[in-house]
Formats: sequence, C-alpha cells, structure tokens
Amino acid sequence: MSTGTPVRPGPHLPGAADPGAHPAAALAAADTDRIVFDLAGIERSYDALCRELPGVRVRFVMMACPVDEVLVVLARRGAGVDAAGPNEVRQALREGMAELRRTADGPLGFVVEPGRHLVADHGAIRARVSRLARRRAPDGEEQYWLYLSCGKFNGLHEMDAVQDPLVFPGHTSGPHVPAVVAGSTCDSDDAYSAEHGLAPVPRALASGAPVWVLSCGAYATSYTTRGFNGIAPLPLHCTHAPGRPTGPRPASSSAPVATGALDG
Repeated sequence: MSTGTPVRPGPHLPGAADPGAHPAAALAAADTDRIVFDLAGIERSYDALCRELPGVRVRFVMMACPVDEVLVVLARRGAGVDAAGPNEVRQALREGMAELRRTADGPLGFVVEPGRHLVADHGAIRARVSRLARRRAPDGEEQYWLYLSCGKFNGLHEMDAVQDPLVFPGHTSGPHVPAVVAGSTCDSDDAYSAEHGLAPVPRALASGAPVWVLSCGAYATSYTTRGFNGIAPLPLHCTHAPGRPTGPRPASSSAPVATGALDG
C-alpha cells in the first residue's frame, strides 16, 4: 500500500537539533552496542528534498529503515509511505515516460520514493573491537584483520569495501595499519573484501574498544538476521536532540527484520 501527500516542508518540531548536528553524543554515551538514528537529521533531509523538488509528492520507502520512530517523524513532516513491491516500478520503466504522457493526454504528476537518501547519513552503529589480529595470507604476507562485534548479518550488510566511515574514539593520533574488516560470525561472507581496499585502523586498538560506523542508517535494520550464529540483533536508539533520546529499545520491538537459514 502506498500513500502520498504534496511535498511541503513541515513545521519545525520542538526540540529538533540544529542543522549540522550529529548523534555523536548518543554514540559517546553508549556503553553497549546499538544502532543510533538521528531523527532531526532525517527531518532535515526530508525538508531539503521538498525544497529541491517543489510540487512533487514524497513517499518514504519503508524497507530502507522500518523503524517506528523514523516513520512517525516523516509522517509528521507530511511524507507518505511506500510499501509496494517492485513490479509496478518495472512496468513504468518498461513503458517509458513518453508513452505515459501520450496515454495520460495531459500533464503528469510526479512522485519520488526516497529511502536511502533520507536515512543513510543519519544512522550510525556503536560497535566494539573484538580483536585486531595479524594473519598470514596465502602468498605468505602478513595481513591485519579487524574483527568487530557486528558485521554483515547484524547491521553492516551493505558495508562492502568498508565505504562507511569508521571512527575510533580516543585514537586521534598514533600509527595506523591497513586492515580487513570482519564481523564476529563464523561465516566466510562476514568480511569486507581486501580486493577493494583496506581500512586504516589504529595499531594500538585493544579488544573492547568502541568503534563508530557512520552513515549506515539505510537497510541496517532491514537486513539484520534474528540471532544468526547466536548473535542477537542490535538494539535501536533514536535521538532527536541533546538530552531528548527516545530509546534505546530492543530490536525485536521494531518492524520485522530479515530471517534466513544460513550455513556457517
């Protein structure tokens, strides 16, 4: 089911963070692993899109971030929600815009259905270092591997080639080493290919040190498995302004996450 309303910047909600604010305070205050969503940042992304596309209807692609708090703030700004399958999109692309205009025999109204655009840069994960190890590659060369407390099956499914920025609180100086980044499961797919580049990590990292993975708000919850390899989904924490968090809450109380039978 899809709903949509004409695009309009909504009223500034009480307590919204100033432009440019980042959920760093929530990440720094976290003493356990979690996914953090910056609701004020998501609101700003929606309002900016409305200004760029006046007169266009906006429907949020729910699959990008099926988190109740995110849906609520977007609905309060005037966004609709898209929960439809892909068949209608394929049909529209196949017919072509020229044919659609001919059939309509008049001006067309346009709808945009952003998902990643609204939430990607406003979600972050607070994780921990499980281990920074050196392993010998098949060619005999030693390679650093950074194992995190979460990985592809628990929040970082789209982190191919480690494109999401990594922040290591407390390590502002000192030597860095290039490392393969991997999750903590036994699955061989739970690692980010060294063929596309290694991540620079502080050589002094110790087990248990916090790691912030930025710009991973899109599909972080959608692709999370339920307890694969004995690892529970990360809890969610939504923040709207300093001192006004809305969570945390267990991931199981959000919209359903992906399940699957995986070998490993």
